[in-house]
Amino acid sequence: MIKEHGGDEQNRKHGVLMQYPFYRDGSDQLRQDLLAVTEFMQPSKGAQLMEANRACDVIVFVGAGSVRVYITGDSGREVTLYHVMPGEACPVNFCAGMLDMDCFAHGNASKGLEMVIVPAKRLRALSEQYAELRDYIFRSTVTRYGEVINLIREIVTRRVDHRLVEFLLRKFEDCDTEPSVVEMTHEEIALDLGTAREVVSRRLQELEKQAAVELGRGRVILENEARLRQGLSRTSYKW
Repeated sequence: MIKEHGGDEQNRKHGVLMQYPFYRDGSDQLRQDLLAVTEFMQPSKGAQLMEANRACDVIVFVGAGSVRVYITGDSGREVTLYHVMPGEACPVNFCAGMLDMDCFAHGNASKGLEMVIVPAKRLRALSEQYAELRDYIFRSTVTRYGEVINLIREIVTRRVDHRLVEFLLRKFEDCDTEPSVVEMTHEEIALDLGTAREVVSRRLQELEKQAAVELGRGRVILENEARLRQGLSRTSYKW
């Protein structure tokens, strides 16, 4: 990890934390107390920030980039639970740090990650002092676990081809280039969908044959949105 040095560290920490409502709308005293115990970090891509079955001594707040949170099965297959984006909370990180317990998932840094870290014991003390911080931790953790439960339901009950189409459409909508491009490998897409790379590759090749997308090295390019959406008309559930 790279720690920020110099006089602008306070400004960088403030910029990250301003994306979080408990800090943005909190009292001046809360801001001062939090800034006093935080560090600004820029981990390299792939750096491991959390490890399953290991203690978690710091709480992470994301300002840029993202943290991929995932679990690994006995076979080594990984399933992405969620990505922690700027201004979002990580319930795995919060639970492990605030309850002083081991993590039950891994967390890796994306490219361009900027974050603020707080020693877990310091955040526990601050949460006892400030109700707005305590309320944020509780609400954000419950909300995010609801998303994880929904992900499990999707993996168990819905067809991969339908989930892949929906995944691509969401990514294309977030893209501001013409044509729209998803800059991800087949492996990365498979991890987010909780399936095997071979399955994703086969489905993408089918979509390419239908002239819905064009495949490139580490990218999927939108060719015809109407043809891509035709995949949503098929039965989406496994039963």
